[in-house]
Amino acid sequence: MVIGSLLVSVRLPGASSLKDKRRVVRSVVESLRRKFHVAAAEVDDQDLFGNATLGVAVVANNAAQVESVVDACLRHIEERPELELFDLAREIHVVR
Repeated sequence: MVIGSLLVSVRLPGASSLKDKRRVVRSVVESLRRKFHVAAAEVDDQDLFGNATLGVAVVANNAAQVESVVDACLRHIEERPELELFDLAREIHVVR
């Protein structure tokens, strides 16, 4: 079993309130879940309307598949015009 995780910190320059931020974050999280079949959530900075930290996790049988999904999720986040990525951490763990 291989587990991949992605932790992404983003800025939301267009968000002027927590309501704006939550709308954008909810949209991104739902699109990640729907498109890539991953676990995704806002995991930090919930009370800061200008920043968000998103966590993504994926489990599969082989490392190549996990890396491919993690890469695709990262590209998906980077391509969102309402987000500015400023930090990320990614890990792949093989469990035997």
